[in-house]
Amino acid sequence: MIALAPAPFSRLRETLRPFTPAKAPLDLALGEPKSGAPSLIRETLTAHGEDYDHYPPAEGAPFLLNAALHWLRRRFALPQTLLRAEENILALSGTREGLFLILSALRALAPSRRHVLIPDPAYHAYAAAAFYAGLTPLFLPALAENNFLPDWDSAPDQIFADSLAIYLCSPANPQGMAAGMGYLKNLLARARRHGVYLLMDECYSDLYLGEPCPSALQAADALAKEESLAASSALENLIVFHSLSKRSAAPGLRSGFCAGGAAAIAAFRRLRLSGGAQMPLPIQRASAALWDEESHAERQRRLYQKRFRLAEEILGDSFGFYKPDGGFFLWLDVGDGEAAAKELWRREGLRVLPGAYLTQSSHQTDPGSAFIRVALVEETSRLQDGLTRLKRCLRETPR
Repeated sequence: MIALAPAPFSRLRETLRPFTPAKAPLDLALGEPKSGAPSLIRETLTAHGEDYDHYPPAEGAPFLLNAALHWLRRRFALPQTLLRAEENILALSGTREGLFLILSALRALAPSRRHVLIPDPAYHAYAAAAFYAGLTPLFLPALAENNFLPDWDSAPDQIFADSLAIYLCSPANPQGMAAGMGYLKNLLARARRHGVYLLMDECYSDLYLGEPCPSALQAADALAKEESLAASSALENLIVFHSLSKRSAAPGLRSGFCAGGAAAIAAFRRLRLSGGAQMPLPIQRASAALWDEESHAERQRRLYQKRFRLAEEILGDSFGFYKPDGGFFLWLDVGDGEAAAKELWRREGLRVLPGAYLTQSSHQTDPGSAFIRVALVEETSRLQDGLTRLKRCLRETPR
């Protein structure tokens, strides 16, 4: 069992603590949307305030599960037969809760499995989930030469056969690249051959910059048709996770859901009924209203498309800038991410996240150490000022 690395933002606070910034702070590290949550949330909470009088169903009220189901069908053009709300969908108090707890639920289904496969770099909750579930995380580097996606073919069959689950985020945090249908089908088919659960973190999938990013649910449906599988078998080793934090700019709502094979969802439901956080009924009402409404999500997409165009104008010739497939992060090659983060904070008051704080591997070359992650969540004028100062500061700093 490896030691668990400190949480990225705890580590960042300690790194920056000795320095007093020369200018007013501007946070470009935290991926917290600042565009304002839709008014639909407050309106719905007010209209259903009496529902705070009742215990909420931990698995999600039928109206919420059906709203999630209908959104999945619309967004990913899924057939009516692939998912059923009561069997295949489970409400979550934010996807971090689900991504963390899911391994404990799945261990009951496959107690002999020892490993969890995780991209490197990645969201820190994946490695923490493995650690606290008593499993050993194995990290596969996500490098530029592979479009910042792990090369799963590099992992031998024996590793797959001994693994309980695979985590994959698409579009990825931090690099923003999305797995295509061929990639997803190949990974899902291999996971199925070895009895491994594929855990797809798709919380950025509605923040696409060009073509809509595919879901692993579409890959499962395609494989089922190719192999003439029943719908119930198509999803048996797959769970996808979705959130309103990014799509609806509502991180404080703490609302998401997962969808997947009936046996895995049933095991997860049993765990959450025993100790999971219940989402209050008014919040479930507001969540359902958001999944049913598309115009606010479209506004969010246009907003981030505009911010990436701004970033390209300012940084397009610097630090390996590229436009990702989705999300709201820049992944910039600055030579030494931690040194750059210190300098940006000290000289400009700009808070960015060193890429090494998102890696936990023992690879000979740390796949995140040269990078910083920059969140494009500030309003336009502040973001323009921050990116301009970032470029000037780093160009004046020897690499």
